[in-house]
Order: sequence, then structure tokens, then C-alpha cells
Amino acid sequence: MSEIPKTIAVGDIYVDIILETFHDNEAKRTRIRPVDSRLFNMRVEFPKSAREAYPLGTRFSAQVKVAQKTNKFNSSPVGRPYLVASPKSIKLAKTS
Repeated sequence: MSEIPKTIAVGDIYVDIILETFHDNEAKRTRIRPVDSRLFNMRVEFPKSAREAYPLGTRFSAQVKVAQKTNKFNSSPVGRPYLVASPKSIKLAKTS
């Protein structure tokens, strides 16, 4: 597994990150979150078909990249950084 530094920067890529499905009560839908406590509060962009094809609590392993939306007029950051899972890297994680 990739070592996650204390500071996370836009553009950083991490491999073999464990992600899991959960029900987001605010959004009222299934989402994905990192299991690692250093990334736990980050949102994850993940294919809807994969999110919804498995039961809640399913874990995946994936390569993720830190992304940040920006203002199209002045390139200033908009919102919080988030993770984008590479669709080709997504695999079901082994369960115990």
C-alpha cells in the first residue's frame, strides 16, 4: 500500500487504497469512502455502476488521485480537495 504523507496535495496519486460503500444520509444515496483514517473525510469520485452493484460495506482497492475543482475565471480553488478513483484500477478487496 502507498504511504500517505501528513500533507495531501492536489495531483498526488496513491495506489491500493481501500475504499468502502456506505449510505450517505445527507445525499440519500450510496457513496464510497476511504477506510484509511488519514483520508476518511475526503469524498471519492467513483463509478456509479460499481457503487450500486454491490451491498453496503463492500470494499474495493483502487488507485486514487487527489483533485480540486477550480473557478474557471481565475483558477482559484472551489470546495475541498477530493479523491478520484481510476476506473481501470478498481478491484474488489479481499475480505476476511
